[in-house]
Amino acid sequence: MTELDKIKESYAQGHLDSLKFQLQQFIQNNKNEILRFKVQEEIHWEKELDVETALKLFILHVRSINMQAEMKDQLKAIKEEGNYKSDSHNSMNQVCFDWIQYQAPIWRGYRVLSIIYVLNQNRDYFLSMFN
Repeated sequence: MTELDKIKESYAQGHLDSLKFQLQQFIQNNKNEILRFKVQEEIHWEKELDVETALKLFILHVRSINMQAEMKDQLKAIKEEGNYKSDSHNSMNQVCFDWIQYQAPIWRGYRVLSIIYVLNQNRDYFLSMFN
């Protein structure tokens, strides 16, 4: 099963509903900044961008739509990893270090892909927030 297949399954089961809410809040809180970013990117690329593309680029640029929620989810993932691998406090510290070093970039990529998937599935709704 590919990462995209896992994301599709999670979405179908409602496990990504929190991302939909977070994305809604993110757009509401950053609408003007996203539109300014769009103008800057158009100057940079020397061509017009649609709002959807600008939004996706902005998400990639800022790297987080809800830092607090992402930190909680990362801690949960580290604890789950620790439940399998640690048998003492010292080894749990090593699990944390290893997770941050090796798993965090993978986790971040999966998270961003999930956000973009949620955006694509609710495209009309999210883009209507810019009208």
